[in-house]
Amino acid sequence: MKLRPLYIFIFSIFALLAHCVRVVAGQVDKNDPAFMALRDSMTHAFNAGDSARFFVAVGNLENFLLERGDLHGYYTQRCNEIVFLMNRQNIFEAYKLSMKLSKELRERKLHSELYMAINMMGHIYNYCGNEKMARQCFKEAIERMEAQGYVESMPPIYMNMVQVIIDKDPEEAMRLLDKAGQIARNTNRMVDIDAYRTIHAFKSGNMPAFQQGYKRYKEAVAGGQSSVHANTLEVFHLLGQGDVEGAIAKTMENESDRYSLQTYVYEWAGRWEEAYRALKREMEANDSINSIILSNNMQGIQNELELYEAERDAAQQRIIALTAVAACMLIIIVALFVYNYQKRRYIQELRLARDHALESDRMKTAFISNISHEIRTPLNIISGFTQVMNDADSQLSAEEQKDITKMMMHNTNLITQLVDELIDLSIIDSTSVPELKDAVRCNELCSELIALSREQHPDGVPLLLKSEVDGQYELLTNRGMLRKVLSALIDNAMKYTAEGQVTVIVRQQPSAVAFIVEDTGCGIPPADAERIFERFEKLDHFKSGLGLGLSLARKLTQLLGGTLCLDTSYTAGARFVATIPHL
Repeated sequence: MKLRPLYIFIFSIFALLAHCVRVVAGQVDKNDPAFMALRDSMTHAFNAGDSARFFVAVGNLENFLLERGDLHGYYTQRCNEIVFLMNRQNIFEAYKLSMKLSKELRERKLHSELYMAINMMGHIYNYCGNEKMARQCFKEAIERMEAQGYVESMPPIYMNMVQVIIDKDPEEAMRLLDKAGQIARNTNRMVDIDAYRTIHAFKSGNMPAFQQGYKRYKEAVAGGQSSVHANTLEVFHLLGQGDVEGAIAKTMENESDRYSLQTYVYEWAGRWEEAYRALKREMEANDSINSIILSNNMQGIQNELELYEAERDAAQQRIIALTAVAACMLIIIVALFVYNYQKRRYIQELRLARDHALESDRMKTAFISNISHEIRTPLNIISGFTQVMNDADSQLSAEEQKDITKMMMHNTNLITQLVDELIDLSIIDSTSVPELKDAVRCNELCSELIALSREQHPDGVPLLLKSEVDGQYELLTNRGMLRKVLSALIDNAMKYTAEGQVTVIVRQQPSAVAFIVEDTGCGIPPADAERIFERFEKLDHFKSGLGLGLSLARKLTQLLGGTLCLDTSYTAGARFVATIPHL
């Protein structure tokens, strides 16, 4: 590991402190006794290297600045913490704080202060010997500071870059020193920049430039200024006068860079054996410091690993607990789902039962109302005419007796038809799957039903048959059920047709036979196309019947595997289509 002299970090911390005071002055009065006391306490603890005192003091100062909304000053003190850790060779801890600072600034979108974290990462890279990354970080920090107007605070960063590249690119280093000098002119920082340029002049063998620089340094000291490079300048001044022993003695005052300066002095004097011993002591000191740094960093890593393992174990316990809770919640959710599902099914069954009960009650009411009227009327007629026929005093002609007999027979047939419909309704409700084994000749059955209807309605409208199938065509089905279906459709058409005609059409389809009964009667509104198939439904309550004919016809058609519907496209009357499939 390539170590950098400790004075670099001391120089950086004082630069940060000075910058903090300059910025804070806009929000916190720099002459405020409370602020000055907190700042001085932190500075003394920093200089003394007392970590216990320093972190308490810097924490108090940070809280003071944060309470007053001085975020710039607050994050400057956060940088001081990082520098303090680096001075104590706690590089790993300093790296963690730098990463934390960078993340916090980015999350809070404080891009104007982000250069602080980048500058700290540059110090860490430089300390660890990664000169490429250190230079890159310092360069980015300078660009950000310049964009934000922090120009007066850029010289220390330029000095950091000079330290990185001085050995490999002296010309670039001097150019950066000139930039720093232009910014820091007429400030205390100019002394350090000029002193560093004077040291480089001595190492480059430019003694006139060194003498002039040393003279300027002495004048600055006489004016009350100082430089972190003071000891090195005095050592080189003694060497320039040929006082090697005096220079060696002077190096003893430089704790951070003692052996490096001694090696240079002995090499300059050509005392190679002593230079070797000084170099060896420098390497031993560096190795010792490296061991301390490595030990500190390894301990930090070990502590971090222990913390990670503890957090991992705690996380695993939390995961187990959360998994158990999730499982319990899942069980509860499933139980609630099953309960709600069963509840919905139960409610649905109750609703169906209620609807069925209401429908049964409606049908019962409709049945009682219809049956009481439809049966009582013909019975009254039959009873009245019977009394007339049995009255011995009545003098009825043969023609009158014939009409009375005809009326009695008609009403008797009405009662019989009503009873047949009720019986058919009972049979249908108790029948599941009928036998479909009858070979029925379609034309023959239709002709038979038409002839029967003509007898029952001798004064009715013409009833015609239009068959599109061969006379020998047979349909395998249930003859009795099909007969009832067609009979109900023909009877319904004759009942509601006063003028025109009723036509029965037989039409063959690819997999079925369609029986169509159309009339020229009053017709049925499309809105009632389904209601007419409900039980005890009559559009015209003055017509005879219970309102069961079409309902029974549809049910029987369904039992035969077919369909029965009203063709609403037909507007000349009513057209019913019963489709019976081939088997």
